[in-house]
Amino acid sequence: MEIKIVKHKTNQCLKISAYRYKKLFKGFTLIEIMIVVVLVTVIAGFGLPTYDRIMRKSHERNAILGLTIINKANEIYEVRGGDFYIGGPIGLAAINTNLSIDVKALNLTYSYTGAAAAYTAMAAWTGGGAPFTVEVDEGAIILRTNPYCSVGPCPSLP
Repeated sequence: MEIKIVKHKTNQCLKISAYRYKKLFKGFTLIEIMIVVVLVTVIAGFGLPTYDRIMRKSHERNAILGLTIINKANEIYEVRGGDFYIGGPIGLAAINTNLSIDVKALNLTYSYTGAAAAYTAMAAWTGGGAPFTVEVDEGAIILRTNPYCSVGPCPSLP
């Protein structure tokens, strides 16, 4: 099989074989592209569950960090005034103001309920995957079990 190629400048016709044509004009066939797409899809299929688990654990770590800050600020509040911060249920803005801290929400919903001798601070994740709630309270300060997972499956907390 011969293929005619016309040179644009000189308008001359050049005859080459199909084999030489393939060697001169290299490219990917549709089958080759489809195989690559399938391979990339399979590799991504293995990576997405891992990515979801890592992101969920990241949200849990953000909740733990925020609640640890609230817990320590409340301990300081108790040392200064004799009681834990009394109030609630209040959201993150009021928690930050009353305990003089700056915890960022980072897609978590914080709440606080406190009395003179007891309090509970919670951070809830309701985004992708199963929702979970991480809590700290005054009783667990002595037992060193703060923070703990109270609702839903937490990736690394009991």
